[in-house]
Amino acid sequence: MFSVIACGGSGSSSPTAPVVTPKPVVTLNQPPSHTNGLSVTIFGSTSANATLQISGGAAVVTATASASGTFNASVILKANQENQISVVATNSAGGRSAAAVVTVVHDDIPPDAPTPGVGRYASADPFPFTGTTEAGAEVTLTSSIDSVQVTADTNGRFEQEIHLVPEAVNEITLVAQDLAGNQGSQYVAKIISDTLPPTVGFDGCCDDSDGDGRVDISFYAVDMCTVCEQYPLTDPRTNGVDPTSLFVANDRAIGGGSELGGIDAGENMLENVDLAPVTEIDVDTGELSTDYEVGLAYEFPSGVNVLTITVADSAGNTSTDDIEFTVLPEWGAPSLTLHDLTAGDRGFLILSEMYDSGGMLNCWVGAPVGCQGLNVVADQKLMALLMSDGTKGDDVAAGENFGHLFTYGEIVADTSGFLNDYGNFVHHQGAGVFSPGISGTYTFFDTTRDLGGDTITVGITGYVTDRAGNSSADVSLQNILVPATPGSIFILNSSATPGDQAHVVPVGLTNFQPLRGVEFLLEFDLDVMTVDSVKSTGRVPFSPFYESTHDSVSGVGTLSVLLVDLAGNLIPAASDTMAHIYTSIKANAPSTEMILEMRFAEAAGEDGNPIEVTAKSGTLLIP
Repeated sequence: MFSVIACGGSGSSSPTAPVVTPKPVVTLNQPPSHTNGLSVTIFGSTSANATLQISGGAAVVTATASASGTFNASVILKANQENQISVVATNSAGGRSAAAVVTVVHDDIPPDAPTPGVGRYASADPFPFTGTTEAGAEVTLTSSIDSVQVTADTNGRFEQEIHLVPEAVNEITLVAQDLAGNQGSQYVAKIISDTLPPTVGFDGCCDDSDGDGRVDISFYAVDMCTVCEQYPLTDPRTNGVDPTSLFVANDRAIGGGSELGGIDAGENMLENVDLAPVTEIDVDTGELSTDYEVGLAYEFPSGVNVLTITVADSAGNTSTDDIEFTVLPEWGAPSLTLHDLTAGDRGFLILSEMYDSGGMLNCWVGAPVGCQGLNVVADQKLMALLMSDGTKGDDVAAGENFGHLFTYGEIVADTSGFLNDYGNFVHHQGAGVFSPGISGTYTFFDTTRDLGGDTITVGITGYVTDRAGNSSADVSLQNILVPATPGSIFILNSSATPGDQAHVVPVGLTNFQPLRGVEFLLEFDLDVMTVDSVKSTGRVPFSPFYESTHDSVSGVGTLSVLLVDLAGNLIPAASDTMAHIYTSIKANAPSTEMILEMRFAEAAGEDGNPIEVTAKSGTLLIP
């Protein structure tokens, strides 16, 4: 830096600003990012005649720019690593530039041979060849009729279509060249071009050839590839067909569908363990043959069914075949037998014996409805009885199904089958029991019955279905003699706490013909409760007459109740609550389960004559 001062002349003058030489700037031409050579020439431009210092390689290199400011210099690289080449220029005035940096990767190691990501077989042409190699490398794929290039992505993956000779073994040579120009070794992949689909069909399907009530399915599949060499004499034996691709489906649900533990329409039957295959492959022809016997849970429905089979060969070619067949009802139809009997303390019972020859009954242990496939109707109404705990079912009209009222028990389910008591070959056996009358929660209601007699005449008809929807033949019990259930007046169980006021003790009435009136006598513990009032309820249209007495010596209270309408109104036939006894619970009542003992009960029919009724006591629980 220097200054110039002007002298002389007229007038005044001022000094001029100093002249400053700017710092040089380095501009680099981009060298190859990757090289397998140990040196690289760095080109660029800067200030004229500037001195350059080039670092970042194996050694520091100096150079001088030309009068026009251009420069080039050879730099030895650090082997097989990234080199950050930095160039700094210094001008004649001593000004230094900022560093200009380029990156050059030295790599003289050839890449590994590409690794194919495909199988042995190809069905498409051109064939999408996939594989892996060094990231960014260019892969050349060469077949006998095609040669193509593709660049691997940053993860080393590549995919490229290449044409193959059809129905032949194609050798595809793979060579990778990395970004530094190193060429790796070759890999030769043998790809079998197989564009012919396999042959598939049903063989002797579908019938009950062994007479066990279950459909036998037999089919075959063979690959048509002539160069596949897929018939080894040692295991695992295959014929070019992919066993995992086998798909067999029915157009109708079997075994009632997945909701009942079966298979839905259109779903693959072969995914179910009960369909264990017996598979053979002919090593001379390569033909695969498979026999399946449908398991118990997968019974075919009666009528026309259409089975469809789909199979793929190892190249992915697929074939489909279907067959229509008819399942005869007698192949797997269930059967039902009804019995009426008296079983000791259980009293009169209706027993249903059920069998299925080809699958499973539509019955389940522990289900809300034990045997939903059981349908039983009677020619008499079933009246639901009010129970002492206050529960009551719904009446069942004559001709309506009451199979859901049977208690179901499973006896045998055997895939091998067995002979039942009637000499029939079956696989599943169950039983249902219905207890009408006083031992159960329902009774047959015959408005024309002779209440002085001991029985009711009832006709019953029923059938059962299996999970496939097949139905048994109708069976019946005609003119069975069901023990008549007597009418009853009874106390319903209840609970209260000490000090409760207006606690209700319900009184139930079961009668099978209209009544002129009823009367009962109830005893209770005075240390626990007292009676406040009695009111009729429900179907009883008139107010009761009642009297409550207390015996302080014995501590026993007595309630006498008479329900009769002097105008002649009747109590209709039914089973429900007829009256409420309103009571007060003593504040000091002990914890007890007190018996509300009904000592006496009687009823009068429409003609005023006595009707037999049973008196039933109840309990009052004080916790």
